[in-house]
Parts: sequence; structure tokens; C-alpha cells
Amino acid sequence: MIVFNQNLITTDAATLLADIALISGHIGTPRDGILQVKAKNNSQGLVDLGITEGAEALEGVKALVVFGEEADIDTDALEFLAVCDTHMTSLAAKADVVIPGTGFASTDGTYTNTERRLQFVEAAIDEGVLLANWEVAAEISHVFEIDHDWEDTDDISMEMDDMVPSYKYAELDEVLGGVLTPADAKLVPVADGAFVDPLKCTDSLMNVIAERLPKPANPTA
Repeated sequence: MIVFNQNLITTDAATLLADIALISGHIGTPRDGILQVKAKNNSQGLVDLGITEGAEALEGVKALVVFGEEADIDTDALEFLAVCDTHMTSLAAKADVVIPGTGFASTDGTYTNTERRLQFVEAAIDEGVLLANWEVAAEISHVFEIDHDWEDTDDISMEMDDMVPSYKYAELDEVLGGVLTPADAKLVPVADGAFVDPLKCTDSLMNVIAERLPKPANPTA
């Protein structure tokens, strides 16, 4: 099994790893293949819902709502900016509206991990915030006259079961769709280049936690 961090190595390096897996016959069978570890625990869930674009999708956008991120955004090009976060960030300080957000420890629902296994998560604390992040998104949707009949996260999961084919028969703790079958697998040439090109973490809460973690006395040891 080949496992790599999506936000650490370059696209060329990831392509090379796929070539190695193909040549050595390590794809398309159980307990074998490639796992691309994504930045956050439900990144795969976002991909499954069709959210695949990055910063390039912001070109020409005039109004933006940011949840829990400290992304490098040209705020001068925006006419309106709202930030929903657990604490005041540098981006929130520039926002027209700041909405109290909830962190991972107060989240209920499910997430899909790197191997596409659907897993349950239950809130450990109550932060005393009026609206959970999903409720904030639903209220914004309501402003634009698009209403969702959601009372809780179970309702969202049920709608996903109906609307997203891969979740139609999803079961907790099971891998969605089973083993993936490679489609038109072929070698791709890779030019000379860097193997590692770390991407900066833009999750504001994760950055705060990382800053507070004890640092080794001798980082090179």
C-alpha cells in the first residue's frame, strides 16, 4: 500500500507514485493500492459532493462567506466578506460580518475518511454558540429563498443518501463502493522536478492548536 500526504508532495511526485503502483501491480485489489491522505478528515466527503475546485474558483467573486479558514484572499477585490470562525482571525478582522462558529469538538454527524469509509462523530462539548456551522449555511441559503427541511444532521445525511449515488446504500463503518476498479490505467511521463512542495495550512483553528503545542528543545534532534 502506498500512502502519501496530498498537501506535502508535488503533483508530479504523486503521478510518479501512481506509475510505480501500476508497474508493480499494486492497484485494484483489496488491501492494496494508493491512499492519498487529504488535509482534513472530511475532505473526501466534499469531493463526493462535487466540491473539487480550489482558489481558482474565486476569480471574479464579489461576495464571500469563509468558514474557519485563513486563506490568502484579496479582500480589496470583494464588495462583501463574512467570516464564520471559532475566534477572531486576521481575515475575520477585515470582514464586514463575523459569525461565531463551532469547532470540531462540538460537531455531530458523519465524515468520509481517506479510504471512503463512512464514520460517525458525536459532539464532545457544547460551545454555547447559537448556530452550528451547518445551520449558518442553511440560514444563508434561506436568505436567498432556498430552504432546506433540515432539523438536524441526520436529515442532511438522509438527503445525501437520496441525492448522491455513492451514498445511496452507504452504511456506517463500511467503505463506499467497495474496492475501486482502475479505469484505463496507463503510465504518465513525469518530468524532472521537486518531490516535496508543502502547502500552507489555512485552517485557523488547526493553526492555533499547532502554535500551542510544545516544541522540541532541539528541532534537529
